[in-house]
Amino acid sequence: MNKRAFVRTLLATVALGAWVPTVRADEPVKAVYHFTQGVEEAAHGLNNIRNHLDADPTAKIVVVANGKAGVQFILEDAVDHNGKPFAERISALANRGWSSASATTR
Repeated sequence: MNKRAFVRTLLATVALGAWVPTVRADEPVKAVYHFTQGVEEAAHGLNNIRNHLDADPTAKIVVVANGKAGVQFILEDAVDHNGKPFAERISALANRGWSSASATTR
């Protein structure tokens, strides 16, 4: 890369960095977890949410589930691939900051 191209790239990077909005340190982290693939994805996702809340208990988390496969884990008596009910994990996570859940079956 020649000097002129390097300077242009550097200036563009600096300009982009100035444009990107920043998050203030006193604001809680907000995250959306999206499930569409069924109970195995949901089991992994719920573990990720637990880990997320362990690392940052103030995080505001929204879970979106859609499609016939995506909502399977929130149905009554749904269990993961090890036979563990999802209801217990969902309740525990909801008490820790899971702010809402949305489901559609389109």
